[in-house]
Amino acid sequence: MKANSLSTRQLHLEDLLALLPWIPAGPVVDIGCGMGHFGAAMAAWGLPVTALDVDAEAIQSARKRYGEQALWLHEDIRSHRLNRESQAAIFCLNVFPYIPHGERARLIGRFKAAIKPGGLLVLSGFTEQDPSAEERWATSINRLDQRPTGVLQLGELYERMQGWDILFYFEGWVAEAHASEGVERHHISQIIARKPRSKSAAFDLKDLPVLGAGMLWKEETRDSLLIQKADYFELEFEYWLEPAEDQNLLRICHQHPCLIRVSGLGAPLQSAIPDLLRLLERCQSPWWVLPLALWSYQAGISLPLPPGQSVWEDVLQKILELRSCLPVPMVLENSLVSFSLGLAESELMTRLAESCDCGVSLDLGVLCESAVQQGFSPGEWLRPITAERVVSLKLPGSFSHPHYAEAWRLARQILAQTQIKALLIDADPLEQGLNTPLDQARRWLKESRS
Repeated sequence: MKANSLSTRQLHLEDLLALLPWIPAGPVVDIGCGMGHFGAAMAAWGLPVTALDVDAEAIQSARKRYGEQALWLHEDIRSHRLNRESQAAIFCLNVFPYIPHGERARLIGRFKAAIKPGGLLVLSGFTEQDPSAEERWATSINRLDQRPTGVLQLGELYERMQGWDILFYFEGWVAEAHASEGVERHHISQIIARKPRSKSAAFDLKDLPVLGAGMLWKEETRDSLLIQKADYFELEFEYWLEPAEDQNLLRICHQHPCLIRVSGLGAPLQSAIPDLLRLLERCQSPWWVLPLALWSYQAGISLPLPPGQSVWEDVLQKILELRSCLPVPMVLENSLVSFSLGLAESELMTRLAESCDCGVSLDLGVLCESAVQQGFSPGEWLRPITAERVVSLKLPGSFSHPHYAEAWRLARQILAQTQIKALLIDADPLEQGLNTPLDQARRWLKESRS
C-alpha cells in the first residue's frame, strides 16, 4: 500500500477488502454497518469484528444472514465504549451525516485514541458542498431531535489526521445509483490513515514463549503443524510475503503465537520492510530473527557475509537502520553460509548484539556443522558470546540430521550454565516424531529453571 496517496477516485469495496492484510492483530469495529456485508467479509477473513448500527432492522437482518461470526450490536456509536488503543482498525463510512456538527470533533478524537499503534482509521462523509447540507439528517443521541446534516468542511478529514500516515485521501463529486431515486450526486470526503507505530522496542526477555517449532511452514502443512506440542512457531518470512497468504496466516495465529524469521540482510529485505512490518503486527511477534547472511531473493538463497572490517561496519549500519524502523526486538542468529568466517562469526555476532541491543539465537545444528568443516570446537566458538544476550537455542528435530546427537548434548551443557529463555526445534512438519524432541526439550527447560 502506498503512503500519502491523494486519489482521483472514491473508495470501492475492493479497496476496503485489499486493506484487510494490512490491519494489525486485534479487534476491528464497523460503525454504521447497515446490512453487515463488509463486517461479515472482515469476519470471514478471520478478523474479530464488532459491527454496530442504529437501525435495529438492519442489525437483525445482518445477524440472520451472517450468523454470529461478528458481534452485531444495535447501538449508537456515541454511546459505545471504545477503550484506549484497543482497536486494530475502525471503519466509519457515511455515518457523519447523522452526527451533529458539534459532536464530530470529539467523536473523531475518540476514534483516534482507540486505535492501537500501527492500526487503521477509515472515515468518509459528505462535505459542505453536498446538497444534503441544506437538510436535517442528524439527530441528537436520544434520536428525538432532528438537526442539520453533519457535513464536513473541505479538507477537514485531512487536517484532523495530521501526524498520521495518510494512505488514501479523496475529496470530490461522485454519482450514486439508487433503485427508487435514480442517480444522486454527492460531494464526499474519504480518508485512510495509519496511527504512528511505537518506537523501536528495547529487548525485554519477560513473558516470552519458551518452546517453539519451525521450518518452512506452509498452508499444506498447517494441520500437521498445529498438532505439535509447541508454544510458538517460527515462520519463514519469504513464504508469507504475499498479502494473499494473510488469511492462511491468521488461521495459524489464532491458535499459536508465531515468530518471523528472515533469510538475511540485503536490498531485498530493505525493500520488503513494509511487508515485514505487516507480518510482525499480524503475528504479534515478540521478536524476529535475522541470520548473519546476505539474502538473494531472486536466487532464493542466502549468501555468506564477506570478511573485512568495512563490510562489518556496513552490516552494523544496516542493522541499526532496521532497528530504528521496526518496533519489534531483533534476534541475531548464526548462519551455515557464514561458516567461512569461522571463529570470527561469534565475535561479530557479539559485537553487533551489544551495539544494536539485540538478542542472540544459537542454531546448534549449524554450529556443529561449521565446527566440523572449519576444524574448531563448538565451545571455542561460543566463548565470546555474551550469555545474557542468548534468547534461544535452535536444535535439529529430525533424528536423521547428521549432528542431531552432538547438537542436543551441546544444548544440555549450555542450559546447565545459562538462563536460556527458549528452545526451538527445527524440523519438517511432514516428518513423524517431532513431539518426542519437543517433550525432551520441555523437560530440559524445566530442569534448567528449577
